[in-house]
Amino acid sequence: MSPKFMYERLLKCQEANKLVAIYASREDEYFEAGYIEAVTASDVMFRSRRSDGYEEGHVVRPLELVYRIEIDTAHLKTAELLAKHLNQPISSGLFEKAPNKKHSLFEIAADYVYQSKEIIFIDIIGDETPTIGMIAENEY
Repeated sequence: MSPKFMYERLLKCQEANKLVAIYASREDEYFEAGYIEAVTASDVMFRSRRSDGYEEGHVVRPLELVYRIEIDTAHLKTAELLAKHLNQPISSGLFEKAPNKKHSLFEIAADYVYQSKEIIFIDIIGDETPTIGMIAENEY
């Protein structure tokens, strides 16, 4: 899919507040599910929702790596039902107003966790070992 097409589809999912399955690989059936927080020309940020109904936090993914998206599947509906049963509402977003299409959500997220001193999980694409920690220096 072209990034422009994916941008438009993800924007519609954000406006409808739909739980979306986001696939990043053609090779396997693994996906992450979440509610779209923001989408720009370069990346997408979503509030991750596990299959057991609990939220995991925010994920930022380059738009060019989004291979496929799905909505309204049985798996996603089950996650939403579990969330409702567990009293796990959709958390409030990070943004009061949507970022400009030209902004980098990765830079915004990095600055946010740097300022808030939160512990984060970073999975660098192409690296087998994820990193967990705090951002000590905010140099992109």
